[in-house]
Amino acid sequence: MRLNGGVMLINFAEREAQIKIVYYGPALAGKTTSLQYLAKRLNVQITDMPLAGDKDRTVFFEFAPLTQKFGNWSVKFNFYTLPGQPRFSKTRALVLRGVHGIVYVADSQYQAAEENLRMLADLQDRLEEDGQVLEGLSSQKEGVVPIVLFYNKRDLQEVMPVEYMDVTFDLRNWKVPRIAGCALTGENVLKAVDILSSNLMRKLSERLGLEWEDEEQTSKV
Repeated sequence: MRLNGGVMLINFAEREAQIKIVYYGPALAGKTTSLQYLAKRLNVQITDMPLAGDKDRTVFFEFAPLTQKFGNWSVKFNFYTLPGQPRFSKTRALVLRGVHGIVYVADSQYQAAEENLRMLADLQDRLEEDGQVLEGLSSQKEGVVPIVLFYNKRDLQEVMPVEYMDVTFDLRNWKVPRIAGCALTGENVLKAVDILSSNLMRKLSERLGLEWEDEEQTSKV
């Protein structure tokens, strides 16, 4: 079974499904910080996966929240974050394979505007290699990957106005959700995940013929 982008891993004997979510964005935008805050709030263990020959790393952790159950099914979420440096393009392509949802962490500083768009284009290129496309950018029915934009570092001085970033990402035509916040303090980190996970759970429930209520969200574990 496919759940939008990747092949859905379903254990019918145990009635368990797995969903893969990747944090994507420029280097130092706050992807790992977002995951660290999420893991702390949910009391889950983060496993570091070092990249050979470099101090940068891919961080991975998984969890199976009790509230993420519907009918007699349960869902396990696998979260990844990826290094944003250009030299890790191949690594990003490998980790993205089979992804079901994206939290795109954008840096709100003015000097990061160009890099935000470059990495978004990089994400699209990596997905296209696997026959996938971001939600809202194509009439394609299969391999569609939902995305939430997280405008990070709103606690800093002299950041781009939210409305300016909306124009930069062309959200007038690209109808995707976006949240502004701060990964360092945790502001709206959980909300971004809630929006994406509820979207994915709703789509999964449709495939399984079950009902999903949006108020059962990840942050309420």
